[in-house]
Amino acid sequence: MHQVDADIPVTQTNAACLASYKPRDIDAVQLGMENAQSMFQERPTSHFKLSLFSCLCCLVPVGAAALYYSKKSRSAKQNGEWETASMYAKNAKDIAIVSICLGVFLLAIGIIIFGLLYSKIMTTNRS
Repeated sequence: MHQVDADIPVTQTNAACLASYKPRDIDAVQLGMENAQSMFQERPTSHFKLSLFSCLCCLVPVGAAALYYSKKSRSAKQNGEWETASMYAKNAKDIAIVSICLGVFLLAIGIIIFGLLYSKIMTTNRS
């Protein structure tokens, strides 16, 4: 006889039983988890940092809307409403991206206008 770590003797019958063991499939209904999908669902993120960045560094009014949806996403996630939280998080992300794009666009327009005015002033001063 061989000894196992737990001091349980392994005999020929035990080895035969272990060799013939085949695990059975367990249904979610047997486990009492009819809604097994929600158990393994990924927790949605609220995109708070992205919303904060878009509010502070880009277009403030649109970024504030992104922060609003980010906060609603966080509170829905705390209440266990995953689908609602996911919807609000997607809105927050989309609005934050719009805010960042508009901020970059307006910054580029401002730089172009400043460059044109600066060059016009410099050319009039030389004359």
